[in-house]
Order: sequence, then structure tokens, then C-alpha cells
Amino acid sequence: MSAPERLEQLRAFVAAHGRAPSRRTGQQEERSLGEWVAKHMNAETSPAMPCASCWTAAR
Repeated sequence: MSAPERLEQLRAFVAAHGRAPSRRTGQQEERSLGEWVAKHMNAETSPAMPCASCWTAAR
């Protein structure tokens, strides 16, 4: 899945649940998305990742 598709998936998750996805959940889809977010929140790893306030604005 491409980064823009993942970002859309993240926005949809936040809109539906009112929170960021967790890496420590029993649900595989949420865990996968939570790991992706954690990996890309580090600016050195991915300078193009928008800040958390940008993708949580969908709430």
C-alpha cells in the first residue's frame, strides 16, 4: 500500500474511532496501522509524514 493510501486509511481510522491506532491491540489491522504511524512519526525516518495534529484534525 502506498503512503498516500496509508495516510487516508489513518484519517479514516481517526474519524471513526476518535483516536490514533494502537500498536498494542489484538486487532491485526489496527496494530499494523499503529506500527506504520509509529515508524513514520520520527522526522528523521520520514520527513514527509504530517504532524499528528494534521491527521487528527478529522475528529
